Amino acid sequence: MRMDPPIILITGALLASASAGVSACTVVSANDTFDAGEVILANETRPDIVLFQGGNNTSGGIRFSGCPWSVWLDFESIPSMAGLTYVRDVPFRGRMYPAYGWGPRSPLIALVFFQRAQLAPNGGVDYPFNPSSSNSFRVSTGGGDRMEVVVRFFIYSRGGQMTDVAPVSLMSSSRFPAYPANGSMLHALSFSLKIPAPTCTLSNTSLDLAPVAAAQLPRVGHAAGERALRIGMHCPRDGAKVELTLRDALDPANQGSTLTPVAGTSSQGAAIQLMRSGQPVQFGASWVHGTAHAGDQTIDLAARYLRTGTALEPGTLQGQATLTATYR
Repeated sequence: MRMDPPIILITGALLASASAGVSACTVVSANDTFDAGEVILANETRPDIVLFQGGNNTSGGIRFSGCPWSVWLDFESIPSMAGLTYVRDVPFRGRMYPAYGWGPRSPLIALVFFQRAQLAPNGGVDYPFNPSSSNSFRVSTGGGDRMEVVVRFFIYSRGGQMTDVAPVSLMSSSRFPAYPANGSMLHALSFSLKIPAPTCTLSNTSLDLAPVAAAQLPRVGHAAGERALRIGMHCPRDGAKVELTLRDALDPANQGSTLTPVAGTSSQGAAIQLMRSGQPVQFGASWVHGTAHAGDQTIDLAARYLRTGTALEPGTLQGQATLTATYR
């Protein structure tokens, strides 16, 4: 008996190719620019303390639309950030990131590349950004068609006294090798860093002059009873250039050397005169104390009685002065 061969049925379909315009990861904003202006930093002497952070959030950075879902893509960025030198790693969100400086006493900066995509794990991911060589990152498009990337910066205390940083502009040119039609994209961070000079503190000081007899002040212009007046000053660091100004507390316009008597003074014909380096002071006139050192030091003045009038009446005498320190 002859049997017919079995019939094998094969079915199939040829699907049309996806159009070139779908999932093209097209850039809709090619600029990630952030200008912080002048940043005033805390005068922090402990190391590795975050003093400032700057940069756009993802909505203000480089943005893409129409990206393919759940794929990993290469992203490249070539920096133009001259003047930065690696110093050490610093802690950043539980990890250690490289930090750079502009000089031996400048604050430190850590640069971070941050990328976010819709429905991506944890919402986004950050990587250390190297300011001195080409950077290459693998970014995930997540589960949506929109993606954003930015470069952010974090300013850290160096440890010890820091110096200012003049205005800088840190730039980097980025591209998507898989999507060359997007062309070059820009990251630009601008700022300057200002560290206020640490201030020295002056201590309140009182001085009691020993009583003198009228015979010790025989004529107008004669002085007696001089005693040293030492005012304490404490400075937090070496190198502060200090100028000092002495004023009459009861008469700020006084440009002489004798203090205005306080209310209740009972003597007449004499006043308290302040001296510096053996000469009468001039209230309101500043002098250079010099470069202060860290710790306690003294400002040496002196006080004495000065005969000011022809009629001399015994009694009590008191005056008050203020001393102001300014820094350069």
